[in-house]
Amino acid sequence: MSKMNSHSELQGKLTRLLTDKFPGITVEVAHGERWGRTMLTFRWSGFDDLLPEERFHRLFRIIPEDFYEKHLRGCVWFELGSTESVEAFLKLPRSEDVQGKERQVIQRLTKVKFFASLMEELGADPMAACAGDFSTTRRILAARRFGKTALRNTLLVLMRNGAYCDCEALFNAKLLQLGRETP
Repeated sequence: MSKMNSHSELQGKLTRLLTDKFPGITVEVAHGERWGRTMLTFRWSGFDDLLPEERFHRLFRIIPEDFYEKHLRGCVWFELGSTESVEAFLKLPRSEDVQGKERQVIQRLTKVKFFASLMEELGADPMAACAGDFSTTRRILAARRFGKTALRNTLLVLMRNGAYCDCEALFNAKLLQLGRETP
C-alpha cells in the first residue's frame, strides 16, 4: 500500500471513529515535512475556546488504546479550532507555562473555596455528574470573578497536575494535598 493510500485510509478511520462525539470534525493525515513524520490535523469548532491540552485529552480518550498503539504513536497532533492556523495553535499557552505560578493559583483556589464548591456541585457521584470537561470549574470560577487570565492559569495548573475535567480535579491527590480545604 502506498503512503498516500495508508494516510487516506487512516484519515477515514479516524473520521469515522470521532464523528459521533465531535460532529463536523475534519481530519487530515499527511507527512509533515517540518517534523519528519506523520501529522494528524483535527479541526473542529468545539476546540475554539479550549486550551491545547484540553483538546488533545478529549480526542485521546475516545481513541481505543490498541488503535493508538498500532496507528498513531509517534505522530504529531494538531487539534485546531474552526479557523485557527498551526502557527497560532503553537503559540497557545501550555501547562508548563504556569510552573512558577502553581502555588499562587492553588492558594487562590483555596481562598475562594473552589474545591468545596466543586465537590458540592458534583454531588455524591462526581464521575456521574462530570461532563468530561471543565464546565463546572469554569462556571464556579466565573462566579468568583476569575478573569480570562486567572481562569486560563487555573485550568493549566489543573492539567499540569493530571486533571482534565471537573471530577479529575477533585480526585487528583496532588492538588488536594496542595489545596486542602474544608467543605
